[in-house]
Amino acid sequence: MQGSSQVTDVTISELVQSYKTGRYSALEVRDQTITGTLKEGLPGETVVTPPIPAFSLMATPITPKQEKAVLPINDNLKDMGIDIENPGETKISVKDTTSLHFWADLAPTIV
Repeated sequence: MQGSSQVTDVTISELVQSYKTGRYSALEVRDQTITGTLKEGLPGETVVTPPIPAFSLMATPITPKQEKAVLPINDNLKDMGIDIENPGETKISVKDTTSLHFWADLAPTIV
């Protein structure tokens, strides 16, 4: 069982501003999207702890809240103010899946 997804779509400028103010614990760049995982216990945020059920094995794990934005085609992250060489406190990971798509599209033509 996985926790319910808590992803909110935001504009790229909102995501960059949140990054600059330190709201994210991590950023993940995947293809043409960037997802920021919000830090827990941000100022002004009310944290509600769900009651523990009698059968905790059946409990759904709590997933962190995330914000997702679409990357502009002609801009790079550094131009937008996100420096992956020097990320500060935010962990930044880049996952390129374009080669996977290439091989998946090419495989049926070889047979």
